[in-house]
Amino acid sequence: PIPDVQRTQGFGGVNRYKKFEGFKNSDLIAEANKRIDILQKRLVIQSKSLDEITALAKDKENFLLKIPAIQPIKNEDLTRMASGYGYRTDPFTKIRKFHYGMDFTAPRGTPVYASGDGIVKRADSRSSGYGKHIRIDHGYGYVSLYAHLYKYNVRKNQRVKRGDIIGFVGSTGRSQAPHLHYEIFKDKRRINPLNFYYGNLTSKEFNDLLAKASVENQSLDKMHVDLPKKLYYSIGEVAKGFGVKTSLIRFWDSEFSILKPKKNAKGNRRFTPDDIKNLKLIYHLVKEQGYTLEGAKSYLKTNKGKSLTNFDIICKLESIKHQLIKIKSQI
Repeated sequence: PIPDVQRTQGFGGVNRYKKFEGFKNSDLIAEANKRIDILQKRLVIQSKSLDEITALAKDKENFLLKIPAIQPIKNEDLTRMASGYGYRTDPFTKIRKFHYGMDFTAPRGTPVYASGDGIVKRADSRSSGYGKHIRIDHGYGYVSLYAHLYKYNVRKNQRVKRGDIIGFVGSTGRSQAPHLHYEIFKDKRRINPLNFYYGNLTSKEFNDLLAKASVENQSLDKMHVDLPKKLYYSIGEVAKGFGVKTSLIRFWDSEFSILKPKKNAKGNRRFTPDDIKNLKLIYHLVKEQGYTLEGAKSYLKTNKGKSLTNFDIICKLESIKHQLIKIKSQI
């Protein structure tokens, strides 16, 4: 807002009303003109203030349109809300891990809706575990992610509106059954999507969703790597073990310097057990700890030794816990 002192200040310096001197009622005429000038100045200042308010209002309206504020699947299409944001049980190891999103179970082919206006930045299957997925940049630091899709209904760089059908539910990537895995990023960090469902849910529907999301159930996203002990692994074996496409392994190999697979005479990559350990670490940082690709590279650059040590400890503890859970189930 315009400060009062600026809004009400007069004119200083040169005597603007000297030309009115020497007339009958000169003081009255000069004072009247002075008041008119002050009013005109106030009108100009007030007009600028209103212009600023109008611009702020338009920006606020734009923000409200872009923020991811609706549920990406209609309630009537849901089988159930399978898993919420927070610690959840891995479907294979039965170990508690942090789940950075919400899983909505629905039949294959169910429409998936854009939760806010924005631009499609990705529509591909080159990200670990997500399978076919879409990322929409909403501006203001917000990005929404829609994973495990059956097929796309948009392309990269396409502008979308809230409520547009962008894809269809599937089970691609690290998925145990048809469902939508949904995430929201704010300034490149994952946040709880549940805080944004004010656009299309009633108070009762939101409270029901909150109750379901708070139940610590099993995530539908796989978090298990199954590879036999060998000296070398082909890129196909590695991709199958991690449940991803070979193109993603090649992409990671080009992005992360800690991966150093050997190559045979034909130029085919041969990954060592150390490469597998580093791939698991990359997966752990990106998928389980919520790092972006750039964030993971930066972290590894400054904390590589510490990261490997901590990750080894985590893996050993999880293995011990898994064995204890297995023993308990047999008692």
